[in-house]
Amino acid sequence: MPDRFSDLTRTWFDTATEDIVWAKHDFSAKFYSRVCFICQQVAEKSLKSYLFSQKVNLIRTHDLMKLLKVCERYDSSFLDLKESCNILTDYYTDTRYPDIWDINRFNEKNLAKDAIRQAERVSAFVKKKI
Repeated sequence: MPDRFSDLTRTWFDTATEDIVWAKHDFSAKFYSRVCFICQQVAEKSLKSYLFSQKVNLIRTHDLMKLLKVCERYDSSFLDLKESCNILTDYYTDTRYPDIWDINRFNEKNLAKDAIRQAERVSAFVKKKI
């Protein structure tokens, strides 16, 4: 019988991996603010996949720092992701709603390039843990 949490772990991590490909595609197309948003999603889905591997039910939040604190309860080495999560967490809302924030401030190549690097860092870290 399949384990619900194993399935969720795999599904969420696989989706995060696909999102990295999506982010790189959008980077090539110069949709830099969208890359920042997608990279936040990579980190969020990666952290949630780890929590599923620990048999934690879905935590409904987009706040990477909140997710990271829960991950740290199971493995203190997640503290190593604090900087990456701090960078990426603001990209959820700030890059998504053009009528609320000035998304053009995120439309910079260097921010998008760093967002990809940070998302890959989180993803690679989680992959080793699951």
